[in-house]
Amino acid sequence: MNRLLRISTLLLFAGLALGVAAPANAAAVIGSQAFADVGNPTLVGSNDINTATGFNFGSLQTTTSRTGGFTALAAGQVLTSTTFSPTSPTTFSVGNTVFGTFTGTSASLLPSTSTNQNYLIVGNFTPGTAFGTPNVPQLASLTVSFTQNGGPGSAISASASLSTVPEPTSVAMMGLGVAGLGILSFFRRRRLA
Repeated sequence: MNRLLRISTLLLFAGLALGVAAPANAAAVIGSQAFADVGNPTLVGSNDINTATGFNFGSLQTTTSRTGGFTALAAGQVLTSTTFSPTSPTTFSVGNTVFGTFTGTSASLLPSTSTNQNYLIVGNFTPGTAFGTPNVPQLASLTVSFTQNGGPGSAISASASLSTVPEPTSVAMMGLGVAGLGILSFFRRRRLA
């Protein structure tokens, strides 16, 4: 039993040492941020939302619908974007220097209708100056929705929502630390009894 207690204590301190030695990602922003397109989004390659080969956002703006680290950001940040092509998501990016930049790596079509196209774009979000430094890219996803209620040739509207997630190594180290504390507590109670 003493040997197990020593091993669990060693594992706990090893996990803590790894956590201290790992580079800190002070700029990690965990949460979500919604966007509204207040401009005039357009279709590429067709005037029908169902056959378009790409989408141009008009003028994406941050809204007050946000959680986590994004709550510190003022609403109304205007973001610039490149054309979104579902077949070439790595060419898509959206952002500005204050908010930061999201760059796509892959995209998939979500359940959609004849008047609505929804996509999940997975990529990296690099926080901007509003979140301090260092600005280290982190895993994120952007859900975008394009709607054309009047049929082919009519105007479209667009909206988006960005979600960031913690780094897997951070979650793993936190889990290792909690497990180590649990084992340590278990053996200490056992020894006192």
